[in-house]
Amino acid sequence: MKIYRIRDTATGLFSKGGMDANQSKWQWGKTGKVWKGLGPLRLHLNQFLVGGDGKPGIPSTWEVIEYELVETETSVKPVHEMLDPKKLIGILKT
Repeated sequence: MKIYRIRDTATGLFSKGGMDANQSKWQWGKTGKVWKGLGPLRLHLNQFLVGGDGKPGIPSTWEVIEYELVETETSVKPVHEMLDPKKLIGILKT
């Protein structure tokens, strides 16, 4: 499985996939958002193909990083170990 992130090479930060509450500033961070497929990534980038002034809206400093996820079984646990203990106790009390 491949996943994708957008990085701004000028800052080294990753796109969080949105803007601030005022829609005036892009949100960037140390980890950013992960797109779980090429289709969702393209849909996101298509929003920026043309800027408000008719010029290309994707800065040349943006790059897409593609990651290959490889499934590796690291352990096997009983299902009850994965449950939230507080919820389990709540159910047992009823």
